[in-house]
Amino acid sequence: VRRYSFDAARWLCSQERIRLCAESRGVYRDLIDFCWTKGSFPSDMKLLSRMLMVSRATLRRAWTQMECYFVIDGDRCYCPRVAVERQRILAAAERRQARKEAKGGIK
Repeated sequence: VRRYSFDAARWLCSQERIRLCAESRGVYRDLIDFCWTKGSFPSDMKLLSRMLMVSRATLRRAWTQMECYFVIDGDRCYCPRVAVERQRILAAAERRQARKEAKGGIK
């Protein structure tokens, strides 16, 4: 998924935002973006800190505040809430593509 709808009003009053300090909110938003675009992000904190361009200490502090919003699955982490919505969007895109192909459109 390259684009997704971001509900600013929902974010501003969300439990996630309220619960996180300003530094952690930036890390959280980047992790959510990784979940939207790639489906998940690496669970390796050293690699992840490089991807996020933050120190490992910053990531550790942020992670303690936000780990409850993510699931670690082997060497990857994902956000269950995003995973459900992402799958819905991908399925809808596949249906649109199938209809286009059925009408003789270009693959």
